[in-house]
Amino acid sequence: MVGTIAVPKGPHGLVVTPDGRKVYVSSDGDSKVTPRKIAVQPQSARRTSGTTPPRAERAAVSIGGFPVADHGTLDVRGMARVTLRADDYYFAPTFLQGRSGQRLRLAVKNESSALHNLSATALGLDRDLPPGAQLEIDITFPLSDPAHFFCKFHAPLGQNGLLLVAGAQDGTHRGRRNATALSSLRNVLGL
Repeated sequence: MVGTIAVPKGPHGLVVTPDGRKVYVSSDGDSKVTPRKIAVQPQSARRTSGTTPPRAERAAVSIGGFPVADHGTLDVRGMARVTLRADDYYFAPTFLQGRSGQRLRLAVKNESSALHNLSATALGLDRDLPPGAQLEIDITFPLSDPAHFFCKFHAPLGQNGLLLVAGAQDGTHRGRRNATALSSLRNVLGL
């Protein structure tokens, strides 16, 4: 043990920022996330020379400065409806890959006992999901750049995702950029 930090009553989840300077803590029955400054021992001092670092110590993936709890990618091209699960600090699938301008109905299910939210600033989306609730949301994929979706209560804890625009089969710049971005995210996660 390196040290202790004070946390709110009923801590339920936490995420350490990639630089190791802050931890975000959530508690049961509260939609707030409490940031705490921490001092941690450098990774090099915690590891024995020559060993592979555990997954938690590998470089972190982030979207908009927040960590991502990766629960897979789903290619939704040609689909009209998809289920998106919201659970304890993640969306599954985390990455949805569709066509430019594609319309898609999301059946969003909150499978946890906490209040969650589905927001996407670029799409003008901000909908709360009470525990156990399900709602249907119609979205349109962006024309080119990925669109970030997130839970406004738990984004700092990893509840983030992306709508990725699939490029044409001829290898357009947009398709290469998305493929490269997704490949980079997977490599950093060690998947």
